[in-house]
Amino acid sequence: MVYIYSWWEEQILLESGYRGDQRAEALRINKGEGVVKSLTNAVDKSFLDWIAALQFGFVELDCGLIHGSSKDVGENLTLETAPLTLLDRLTRLQVNRLFTARSKQQFHLELTEGFVYSEVEDLNVNRKKEHKVPQKAVIGIGAEKLYSL
Repeated sequence: MVYIYSWWEEQILLESGYRGDQRAEALRINKGEGVVKSLTNAVDKSFLDWIAALQFGFVELDCGLIHGSSKDVGENLTLETAPLTLLDRLTRLQVNRLFTARSKQQFHLELTEGFVYSEVEDLNVNRKKEHKVPQKAVIGIGAEKLYSL
């Protein structure tokens, strides 16, 4: 069995100093200081090293399973997410299919095969590149009682 950490685990790691000087500000903003205190009281400190050792995501063949996205465990990828953002998140993991549970929605977005054109101009030269992009997909697997794979 593979365990990966999600937003809640990230919040306890932030609050416990496992992410440098950062703190669980997203948790404070969304749930309040009382929930931060409850979370830190509920998780035994002896488990923190184990939580910190969990994988951020799981990649097998050309599929990735992750809470949030390859950018941030708290990022929601939804039907409204811009295609270039989706392509970026897929490229960061080097996968063609990304399964995400953070949005709490069930959806299947296809990015059709195509090309990305880039142009870089500096003082000496203007370079143009064409990158072929295979068909890719982002799949929202739901939440709570409504998960699908």
